[in-house]
Amino acid sequence: MPVTDADIQDLDAYTGHQVRPATRRVYQFAWRGWEEWAKAKDETALPGRGIAFAVYLKELAETKSDLTGAFLSISSLKQAVSAVRWMHGQHNHPSPTDHAKVREVMATVKAQRPPEPEQSAPIDDAVIADIRRTACIPRQYPQRPESPATALKRGLRDIALASVASYAGLRVGEVARLRWEHVHEHPNGSAAVYVLPGKTKKSRTVFVPPHVVADLEQIRNGASDGDPVFCTRKGRGAPEKTLARWLKDAIARTGRDETEYSFHGCRVASGQRLQLNGAPGAVVNLHHGWESDTMRQYYAREIHAAEALRYMEPR
Repeated sequence: MPVTDADIQDLDAYTGHQVRPATRRVYQFAWRGWEEWAKAKDETALPGRGIAFAVYLKELAETKSDLTGAFLSISSLKQAVSAVRWMHGQHNHPSPTDHAKVREVMATVKAQRPPEPEQSAPIDDAVIADIRRTACIPRQYPQRPESPATALKRGLRDIALASVASYAGLRVGEVARLRWEHVHEHPNGSAAVYVLPGKTKKSRTVFVPPHVVADLEQIRNGASDGDPVFCTRKGRGAPEKTLARWLKDAIARTGRDETEYSFHGCRVASGQRLQLNGAPGAVVNLHHGWESDTMRQYYAREIHAAEALRYMEPR
């Protein structure tokens, strides 16, 4: 019996699951941009014309973000290409992204734009040690100097933020949703941290060592189980932008170049720390909520590159 249309549809449904749900949501958002543009231009989005998509991509490259005022990144353009290619593949249509003009637009953008920065430098034990050394020093502000008591409270908060995010491998959004009821201390001083669903729409439980738990206990100050772990002065849960700014400021006070770091450096450090200590790949993936080895290998590339130094000394 020959392969039927129903068989092909079943195959499409099966292979469609190879794209992770989080990636699929990103693709759908990017697809809507192309779909709306095509409708305004009286073009067909699916199947789309290659030359039309090239024009769309060129206009997208010249678009500035409403949030930052900067041109959209090359990554955003690649995302648009991937989304349109994926959607056409799901409907068995040739992709307009294969058009020569699309490749020319991408090549032009890459040539004109400065290279995008590499991933954040890891916020590892050396960085955390520097934060511990400097975080509680009173800061001199133009309005008035910070009191020792205020500096101590803020400094302990910054230390706990860097410590738990780096060891638990948390995204900034995951830290923003963290409540005291999610931290379950064990008799040996370690703790299980329940991470609420976020980017990947999946929860997970991670474990942190006793010194991280001690850092957290320094800032609890009688907070109830339902309270956010990290709060603003008004007692509200700190939003993502505030958490990222706190961490950047803490790093800047150490004398390091804070532009090399972002909150994502906590996950980079977490992945590298486990792998440097010989953790099996499955353990590293589970700790970070990764379903494949791709991100683990990506985070470890600097580790493996540095290993070459071991073989450069004369014997």
